Amino acid sequence: MFSLIYHAGNIIELNIPSYALSDHFQVVITRKSNHHIVTVPYHNYIVYRSVKNFSEIEFLTYLSNQHWSLLTSCADPDECINLFIEMFSSILQNHAPIKRKRIQNVTQKHWFNSDILNSEFKFN
Repeated sequence: MFSLIYHAGNIIELNIPSYALSDHFQVVITRKSNHHIVTVPYHNYIVYRSVKNFSEIEFLTYLSNQHWSLLTSCADPDECINLFIEMFSSILQNHAPIKRKRIQNVTQKHWFNSDILNSEFKFN
């Protein structure tokens, strides 16, 4: 009877309890679920630095005008590196801001290979 309803590969557990309210024992079957629960967000995003309006001359000018002497006055190396990261990141954020872009696929299509990528760089 059960083989008509359930495929044997879909049954995870079969249990027949030894207690019953009538003269028949219950048959409890745990069946595999074919439903996939989506745990990732529906949309995929990439995070990147936008260098669309990047000017190397302005960036280097801002770097040279930064008060780097503050780094030599730090006694604690951890405090010094945190200050450097904060100073450099603020300049970098002004010249190459972090952008978030929604994409269709996390990975590239199977036909997109290194030859296409190299030819794209040569074209630009």
